[in-house]
Amino acid sequence: AGCLAWASIYPLDVVKSRMQAAGAGAPGGPPRAATWLHFARAVVAEGGPRALFAGLQPTLLRGFVMDAVTFLGYSIAARTLTSLGKGNAVHE
Repeated sequence: AGCLAWASIYPLDVVKSRMQAAGAGAPGGPPRAATWLHFARAVVAEGGPRALFAGLQPTLLRGFVMDAVTFLGYSIAARTLTSLGKGNAVHE
């Protein structure tokens, strides 16, 4: 699910990164009127539609590992807290 979420928003993240790198709205950067659509068109003009997904594979790999570690940590914490709570008189 985490990888699917990343894949669906990745093109917007690429455009956001381009806007940040260009300093959109900053002094000396592109004019404030340069919108996200302007940058999206520039990305597609430079590298075609596939450019919107450049770098997706490493991001998905990182996301998969991150989600797996998070799930493992949650499972361990839940199991530990449950076992600690069993000796508590409030829960008996």
